Amino acid sequence: MQLISAFVAAVALVASVDAHSPKKCTVYRKDPKVTTVSTGANTTVTIIKEVVKVVEVVLPVPNPIPTFNKTYEYNSNLTASAASIPFLPKRGPIPAYGSYIQQTVDFASVVPVFNALNATYGPLKTRGEAHITVVSPPEVLFALSNVMTIEEIEAVVNPADHPIQSVKFTPVCVGRQSMVESKATSPFVGKRTYVYNLLVDAPELFEARRRLQAAYIKKGGDPSNFDAIAGFYPHITLGFVDHDWFPEDHVYKTYYTCFANVKASANPTN
Repeated sequence: MQLISAFVAAVALVASVDAHSPKKCTVYRKDPKVTTVSTGANTTVTIIKEVVKVVEVVLPVPNPIPTFNKTYEYNSNLTASAASIPFLPKRGPIPAYGSYIQQTVDFASVVPVFNALNATYGPLKTRGEAHITVVSPPEVLFALSNVMTIEEIEAVVNPADHPIQSVKFTPVCVGRQSMVESKATSPFVGKRTYVYNLLVDAPELFEARRRLQAAYIKKGGDPSNFDAIAGFYPHITLGFVDHDWFPEDHVYKTYYTCFANVKASANPTN
């Protein structure tokens, strides 16, 4: 309840908001359920993954965007070039998080922002490509794949008359999120590591997800397991200290994690 109250309080401070972003949503996280099985003198511990529903609040795009002390420039080709990039299907093994939907964007256009971040907060890693995740691997695995194939999901989100690559988006700001590393095998165990991303406003992506939600329910999907707005924070991951963080790690890439402004430039000079 304290988490929800804090989010509601933050929303209350916003004088005016973008109408495309609803305030309440339901998101899902993965929590391990530990079961101990006794076998005589030995004890075996089995970790079973399960999905736990958590009610939260979507923080809308502030209007106007706050003014920060730093502004990063991205290449002005970023938003227009997506339409010329072919759709890249992601149809890997569903249990291995290999199936999802993305809008691929021009990596070179965001490299100037990454380079500037790396110079200040690095060394940072990058995937060497850029995209906006439209439907996440956990959403496919835990909900959508119960009644739909990845090809059926693609057909709804990426229709021929309105392909996902043609969807318009507007960069909003640079966000930074963090979490303390808990993996014992990580050299950063016990330390807080960061991920940096370009938050975008993309109303058409919300509409694509709404179409998917309607199709999912029509095919018999449980309405409580997939929400078009739930935990969806459109962004382009720029770089990270060790690895990316996700909602399953209780890390949410909302607009209120932003710490720097952005602007388009034909010749970025960060």
